[in-house]
Amino acid sequence: MTETPRIHLPGLNGIRAIAALAVIFSHIGLSLHMFGLNSLPDIDLAGYGVTIFFALSGFLITYLLLIEKERFERVNIRQFYMRRILRIWPLYYLYIALTLLVLFIYKEEFPDFRFLLFTIFFSANIPMIMAVPMGLLGHFWSLGVEEQFYLFWPWFVDRTKKLFKWVLWFVVIFFILKLLAWAWFKRSGELIPYSIFQVTRFHCMAIGAAAAILYYNRQQQFLKISYTLVSQVICWAIIALLAFSLLPLPSVIKHELVALASVVLIVNVAGNEKAIIKLRGRLPDFLGKISFGLYVYHPLVIYLVAKWVGSGLAVFNVTMQHIIIYALVPLATILVAACSYELFEKKFLKLKTRFSPVLSQAAER
Repeated sequence: MTETPRIHLPGLNGIRAIAALAVIFSHIGLSLHMFGLNSLPDIDLAGYGVTIFFALSGFLITYLLLIEKERFERVNIRQFYMRRILRIWPLYYLYIALTLLVLFIYKEEFPDFRFLLFTIFFSANIPMIMAVPMGLLGHFWSLGVEEQFYLFWPWFVDRTKKLFKWVLWFVVIFFILKLLAWAWFKRSGELIPYSIFQVTRFHCMAIGAAAAILYYNRQQQFLKISYTLVSQVICWAIIALLAFSLLPLPSVIKHELVALASVVLIVNVAGNEKAIIKLRGRLPDFLGKISFGLYVYHPLVIYLVAKWVGSGLAVFNVTMQHIIIYALVPLATILVAACSYELFEKKFLKLKTRFSPVLSQAAER
């Protein structure tokens, strides 16, 4: 296949880097008990980081599918799924194998086999919905959500006329169902129906997709509003304030607000030369490039760092222990993810390009 010029959407790797680091730092705070320290309260920084990932994934993949449909008059569904398999499956299953090996070596309890099967078949969101602890595999719930979404999304993009209208309907209906489930939870105390929608955030990916359609069509009113200084400041402020629980809003709308703010920032870093924050330097690009590895490996890195150096930190005061942990774990995760990318993932990424009629410098994930 003759390689066409890559689609250049600068800054998207920087968005990925922010999302990945948000998850890592949040999970460090929740894992401090492994180091003999009090865990920090959960401020859902990890949850918002995942929502940013969802919005970005929906945006980028829909944008590339639209270009493919324009160039070739259709979406090649088989090639789409080959790209997903080559990007996600190798590292996904490698991590599962490494985790089980580490649990065996340290004589830790394995996840319940029934729920381990959910993870193996990209359905870890089901144990998450049921509040079943999955330990070092728990974060795979978000990858399950993504893969389930993409079971139908390329078909939806390929076959649907008036795509933007139907994507909006998808978002609205999903959100209404979530509100109804939330109201039922408040009335009855039954949490699972609400958890289904709160965990399986298909509409957050669809919000990213809606922004991709507007951006692809160069919808001037959308771009004009998104590119204003006021919009950018508000959206960065929303994400920062929600990340540290400083915006007192009902939990039922917080992830939707993060997704909406994220897409405004995405179109700014991708296409606004006057964006107040562009995220286009070497460091954000590097961290975004290895962000899949950062996300996948970080729980295992936290566990191993605690095992290997946790007891040795007792000679320092509590403040210094926190500083060491919050420096060492991210650096170790970056090192592991970078090695994984260069020595393992690249082999599959090269194969993936054979099934990519539209290439992007901010590759699909």
